[in-house]
Amino acid sequence: MPDDKKVEDAKNPTAKATMDSITAELEIATRKILEKDALIDDLTLQLQEANNILTAQQKSKLIKEIVPHSKIPVDQLQAKTVAELQQIKIAVDSATPSSPNIHFDALSEDRNKRSPLGDLYGKKQGEN
Repeated sequence: MPDDKKVEDAKNPTAKATMDSITAELEIATRKILEKDALIDDLTLQLQEANNILTAQQKSKLIKEIVPHSKIPVDQLQAKTVAELQQIKIAVDSATPSSPNIHFDALSEDRNKRSPLGDLYGKKQGEN
């Protein structure tokens, strides 16, 4: 039988060379695929770590905004997801009365002199 193999190889040297070439190319392609798979796995881990950091930052920000206006313990808030914390913040914001940020400065004459609008009656300071 081994002699038959040698005879066959001798008859088809072109086919053998082609098979060897294809086998070598397959090994190179397989090695490249394995390298790319390893790179994809590494990048996936990095992306998961970045997402975990961003999620923790979002949760921290939301918890800081919720705690002053709520009686929910911090440990319960930390166990919530970002979406749940956003819903809690919306509820807390709607329940918290808003205080207008109005500052009256009626005693300041300098301000009326500088204002092109004048006082409530449309007259500038010094006009009658």
